Amino acid sequence: MAILDKKDIRQLFFRSFYIQHCFSYARMQGLGFLWAIQPALRKIHKKEEDYVAACRRHTEFLNTHPYVSLGLIGIVLAMEEHKESPDAIRAMKIALMGPFSAIGDSISVNWRAVTRGIVGSLAISGGLVASADNAPVIYMAFFLAVLFPIINVLRLINWFGMKDLYARGSEALDTLQDQMTKLNRIISYIGLISIGGLTAAFIRFKFAIEFQLSETKMFNLQVDVLDKFMPGILSVITLMILLHLVRKKVSIQVLIWGIIFFSLITSYFGIFTVV
Repeated sequence: MAILDKKDIRQLFFRSFYIQHCFSYARMQGLGFLWAIQPALRKIHKKEEDYVAACRRHTEFLNTHPYVSLGLIGIVLAMEEHKESPDAIRAMKIALMGPFSAIGDSISVNWRAVTRGIVGSLAISGGLVASADNAPVIYMAFFLAVLFPIINVLRLINWFGMKDLYARGSEALDTLQDQMTKLNRIISYIGLISIGGLTAAFIRFKFAIEFQLSETKMFNLQVDVLDKFMPGILSVITLMILLHLVRKKVSIQVLIWGIIFFSLITSYFGIFTVV
């Protein structure tokens, strides 16, 4: 029979809202995670030494997305209630905090990037956004208008997910990992589509090199060769080079300054120009 009742589950739901409020760079959300489950741990562990050991165990490093943390809380408490070994509980948290974080980050961060792309494009083209001056205000309004419903939907899913995972116990781990693998794959595809669209929209430059073939005809490397082969190929090549450098552990600051100096030099000598 489950130790935690509906009142306890409801308390966990509301306390999980503050998992990020005790954030530190040493343990990230470790202390906030403990604060969220502390009343449940007190009810599960009758012996004081077991309760203290569990509290110490759950102040360890944890980094997941706060909007989807309830599923992790549910399965942790199920394992605590079934007296699983501390090593098994610790290994489970390490294994699942990444996938849970990926789901939450993919939704919130991707939507942030998409919103910036939409509003930025409108500001550049002079569409619904009258000028670049009011673009930040429209961006925040647009972003929050959609993000808040998304957060509430995630919270609702979390509510049922936590109850289900807590009820099913530790045997739900294999099923959960399989489902998260499929969901992360779908979200990754969406992210790649978003990145592709943003690449085409914002990495916009072309070769400015031209040769005069005759008195009436000019040869343009961009128009006569590259655009006929693949429009936007310079954007793709630039993205691939930057991705390669990131994978080689080149810092983002170095890449930003490199892009600035490269743009200034090539523009000065008339090699590239902005579209």
